[in-house]
Amino acid sequence: MSNINEIVERWVQVWHEADAVARRKTISELWADDATEVTTEKEFHGQDALFNRVTSAYEEFVGTGQYVFVSAGDVAAHHDMVVFTCQMLAAGGDEVRWRARIVLLLNEAGQIQREDQVELQTLSV
Repeated sequence: MSNINEIVERWVQVWHEADAVARRKTISELWADDATEVTTEKEFHGQDALFNRVTSAYEEFVGTGQYVFVSAGDVAAHHDMVVFTCQMLAAGGDEVRWRARIVLLLNEAGQIQREDQVELQTLSV
């Protein structure tokens, strides 16, 4: 995946994916087998851990119909690094409930090797 905007769009979309099979397929395409995601509170290693993480977030936030995740439209890239802001909004509105800077390090195949989430606004529900 050489198109940076496509990577970001697919990254955002996977958090909205209701179908577990499609979610796992997207995760296997976006993230490397041995990828790591680092958040403020935890680290997730490998595609199984990432699948569980995304599924949990979907069930807690998106699947309930309460929230949506969106890119703030500030995608920037330099060599193998992609940076953008992700926001969680109340569904049907524009009130930001959570916001983080997402930093993706891509491998040679264009998959996410490492993801760091730097919280800019903690969850307010």
